[in-house]
Amino acid sequence: MREPRYLFKNRFGIYYFRIRISEAVRTSSGVTRAELRYSLRTRNRSTAIFLARKAWVAMMEKNEQVRDPDPSLRSEPQVTLDLLKEVMKEMKEMRHELSRVNSLPAGTNPPAAKTPAIENDAPLADAIKRFLEQKNGETEKRTVMAYAHKCDIFRNLVEEKLGRPALLSDVNAETLRHYKDRVPKLLKHSTTHSRSVPSASQTRTSNKISSKTAASHLTTARTFLIWAEAQQYPVTRVLVKILGKMKKAQEGGRVPFEPSDLRLLFQSAEYHRSHISSQHGYFSRDSEFWLPLLGLFTGAREAELCQLYIKDAYLDTESGIWVIDINGNDGKKLKTKASKRRIPIHSQLIKLGFLDFVDRMEKYAARWPETVGLFERWEKRNKHKEFSSFSKRFNRYKRARGVNGSAGAMKDFHSFRHNVATMLQKKGCQQYVLNAITGHTQENMPHNVKTYGHGLDLPLIQEWVEKLKYDVDFSEIKLRW
Repeated sequence: MREPRYLFKNRFGIYYFRIRISEAVRTSSGVTRAELRYSLRTRNRSTAIFLARKAWVAMMEKNEQVRDPDPSLRSEPQVTLDLLKEVMKEMKEMRHELSRVNSLPAGTNPPAAKTPAIENDAPLADAIKRFLEQKNGETEKRTVMAYAHKCDIFRNLVEEKLGRPALLSDVNAETLRHYKDRVPKLLKHSTTHSRSVPSASQTRTSNKISSKTAASHLTTARTFLIWAEAQQYPVTRVLVKILGKMKKAQEGGRVPFEPSDLRLLFQSAEYHRSHISSQHGYFSRDSEFWLPLLGLFTGAREAELCQLYIKDAYLDTESGIWVIDINGNDGKKLKTKASKRRIPIHSQLIKLGFLDFVDRMEKYAARWPETVGLFERWEKRNKHKEFSSFSKRFNRYKRARGVNGSAGAMKDFHSFRHNVATMLQKKGCQQYVLNAITGHTQENMPHNVKTYGHGLDLPLIQEWVEKLKYDVDFSEIKLRW
């Protein structure tokens, strides 16, 4: 079947909107291309014809010098640079329309959009756009991207039930029940395009999203609906109850390292070497040597340690205790407000030369004033503000040492945090003291507990930190500079 001249199909079967630009117009306007193409992002011929005709009509309406306004759409608009810009803008605005009609079977025409008749009603896509714009000013870019992904899947599934573009008033008990039933059946790495949302008949378990991911989809939908109600859209909070909370499967989680795991990690050839080297069998960075030890004796999160400044390790003059100060100053990031705390430096870390390392970094910073991070020379954040490079290197080291978790019992850097919490709980540490060490929110703290401005009494915290003793021979660990 011959394609209309305003359509072009590439070798992958994707349709493009096409318009030829006459030589006279190219000469007068400075346009060098003889033809303009714009992807319609569909393999469905009827959908492509619908969108291309819509774009063509838009061009005809914007052009006041059409030679032959034939209803069959066979005349050529007089293309100018201004018109090209208008068309490109028009086509970008039509992307939402494309996603709505993408799933139509061949040979059918897209249904007409429902006209809002309810007060303050609006297209669901427009409301989601406003929601994301507001979130963009409140949260990090990565979080907004996650919201956008889940909101678009929410819209796709609602419109799947309706069979047409959705309004906010269409979000009711029926469409929400359909959404909730379909979310656990989503495939891993689903995109926002409707064709990537699997049909209800696809029931393969191996490639479905986890229960944790499914629960995060429902949480995003609830957040959006609560926001919509606050914006006076025709949505009531009672609908949120329909989504409920999806029960997470017993998939397990992170577990502490076993004593045998710790011996494999810290009684290794790498830790027994006398210096840092790029040679095989050596640690190539000081951070690879110190960060696991710090995790084992502080219970701090990986990112909290990676982002430490040199000045964050110091002697507290009031108590005479060396501390690591975990804070959100100077652009550092904390998971919660409770994460701000000071952790006494364990005597084992001091024996291993941690204070000497800090002193060495202070001297380095004196020569290179732009260096402020304790591990800044080796550990950088990625575009998502994570220290993923260190995480990968530690996991490779862990596996090389024969330390492996399982599907129900993950073992990674965060396991050190579980080691600290588990050991102190077994030794009778009160929860509020443990929270002060690990940076969890304090609840039901006794009124007679002495606190400093930074938190609990440092001698009390130090007493419990020093109770961290592991069945590992640290005497052979040495590092000389």
